[in-house]
Amino acid sequence: MARPDLIQSTPQATRGAFKIVLAGVAPRHREWLILPETWKTEICAGYDSVATARALADRGVLNPDPAGKFQRSERTPYGSKRVYVVTSEILEGSDHAQ
Repeated sequence: MARPDLIQSTPQATRGAFKIVLAGVAPRHREWLILPETWKTEICAGYDSVATARALADRGVLNPDPAGKFQRSERTPYGSKRVYVVTSEILEGSDHAQ
């Protein structure tokens, strides 16, 4: 889904180890590709990373792979990687808030 010509990465990418890649054409269709290490240590710091992924997938803001696994294989500027894919809908809020 992510095309290399549409990918931007964080400053860490220029030092060889990217953490989060922003992919997408328009702001409403952007996705963040997050490496598993970054997901566990920075995004979910202090929380259960699997439970967090499950909650986001249930709310439709994390795109699992076709088999339902929370990480999916995506093309990045650094080759194909298993990543968590979070959509821009996470910033919009929803009527599903509990």
